[in-house]
Amino acid sequence: VVIPISIIATFNLLYFRDITLNIMSLGGLALGVGMLVDNSIVVSESIFRHKSLGKNLLDAAFTGTKEVGMAVTASTLTTISVFLPVIYVHGVAGQLFKDQAFTVTFALLSSLLVSLTLLPMLLSRKVELEKMEKKPEEKNAVKKKINPKKKSKFRYLLYPYKGIKWLFYYTFKGIYLVLNFISSFFLQLMLLVFHYISLPFKLVFRVIFKGFNFVYQKVASRYHKFLPWCLDNKGKVLVGSLAFLILTLFLATQIPRELLPKPETASFELNLKTPVDYSLEQTVGVVSLLEQWLGKSESVTESFSQIGIVSGMEGLNPDISLNSVQIHVEVQKTSQVESTIEALRERLEEFPDFNYSIVKEQSTLAQFLAFSTAEIGLKVKGDDLIRLKIIAEELVEKLKDIRGIADLNTNIGEGKPEFLITIRKDALEKYNISPQAIGEFLVDAVRGKVATQFKELEKKYDILVRMEEATRDNIESLLDEH
Repeated sequence: VVIPISIIATFNLLYFRDITLNIMSLGGLALGVGMLVDNSIVVSESIFRHKSLGKNLLDAAFTGTKEVGMAVTASTLTTISVFLPVIYVHGVAGQLFKDQAFTVTFALLSSLLVSLTLLPMLLSRKVELEKMEKKPEEKNAVKKKINPKKKSKFRYLLYPYKGIKWLFYYTFKGIYLVLNFISSFFLQLMLLVFHYISLPFKLVFRVIFKGFNFVYQKVASRYHKFLPWCLDNKGKVLVGSLAFLILTLFLATQIPRELLPKPETASFELNLKTPVDYSLEQTVGVVSLLEQWLGKSESVTESFSQIGIVSGMEGLNPDISLNSVQIHVEVQKTSQVESTIEALRERLEEFPDFNYSIVKEQSTLAQFLAFSTAEIGLKVKGDDLIRLKIIAEELVEKLKDIRGIADLNTNIGEGKPEFLITIRKDALEKYNISPQAIGEFLVDAVRGKVATQFKELEKKYDILVRMEEATRDNIESLLDEH
């Protein structure tokens, strides 16, 4: 009785905890099955020991369970204390063994509850033909010899002390009786209110239990008739069992399975790419808008942004560029991750030119080995870049029709617009100007050059000299300045 009921209760607890059936959770269940019967064996042995001492089954069930209840509870909690702390382990190890720890804990708690409640009740049900007889209590009167106290002449001096003693005693006793009366009155009042409130439920449950007992009696009577038929028709029973086995195997293939439990974290990462013609200042402005929106969200606790290329990290991910943005977002609860991501996607629809992907969880090893920042990446190789771009766009269109896929992007992007300047050799020789000088002039005119520094107190400020914005935006005006 204990094993099937405990396993069913464990599955219910796993369902309410949103734990799927995977290798780790089923492994935890297999690990806990061997310990499910330990508590029931101890309780049943204690009950039968008291039964052998001459007690009826009802008293034996009550006394035996009470006698070993604390012991089996302490034993179970000792075992749970080994597995339960695993749920507080962070990182990959915590995500890997959390389901196993929860499964073992739920199985042991279920077996403990069944052993201390259901098992004694079932054993005490055998008292139907047994009369409840109370043994006469043997009363042994113990006579105490009271030695007469010798009266003292100074006993009158103790009367004030005795009076104060009686005053305090009866005062506190009166307060206790008043408080006891008030608490008992309110308790009885609450019980009375609960009684009248539960009357409709009693009628409902009475009908339910009556229907259940009727169905159970019908099934039990049919079952007793079905057993002899099974013994007389072994071949048919064997064929039916094989048919049910095949059906079970077929249904088992329809159950969703996974190798390892999915990591549950209250965080996600947004990888964003702005258009190539965006400057760093424009990208920073977009990120500021997103940070302000995230800061107003009630579910978001904190966010961290990284814009552009971090020195030394550009070789780890080929997708990182000056226009790339990574925003790490922490939310309050794991259940709020999906809703926050959906709201963020709606916010990003205002920027149709941006490419982005949202990653819920990515381990450190996956970040170093991944070819892209997305959860799933497809690599298309070839010698013709134009043909590769066409194939990649066709794949994106086909993948959009698959349910469950979102944030589709390709890492093929157009470069920044540029001008190709051809220098006339005859002009270089005529004016005695080197090509390097022309290149340095154009770079300094657009990007600027630090001419000197301005010092204020202990701080130094660079003075950047470059062409005015109207000249920088027009290539012809820029060339005319030389």
